[in-house]
Amino acid sequence: QADDLAENGCARVASSDELTDKLRLWLNDPAAADRAGKDAQQHVLSCQGATRRNVEMICEVLARVPATAPGAIATDVLCRDSEFTAKERKERKEERRRM
Repeated sequence: QADDLAENGCARVASSDELTDKLRLWLNDPAAADRAGKDAQQHVLSCQGATRRNVEMICEVLARVPATAPGAIATDVLCRDSEFTAKERKERKEERRRM
């Protein structure tokens, strides 16, 4: 995951000296700082919703219905594919493929 972050505009530093060097580099090269910031922002946006998608996949494997509100838990109600319309099944399948 650290490599993924580094490839997307994030910088990992292990000391105050490294932090100073990285900040100095960005201050001296605003275009590089701008690129790093935009890359990092795009990476964060692309990861949004990952937790929800993971929970939905896990619940599907366990044949459970995901929680519908923050802080709630998945219900014991079994979730069967036949309970979904053809359109919903297709959407769920497409979403799993994109992950």
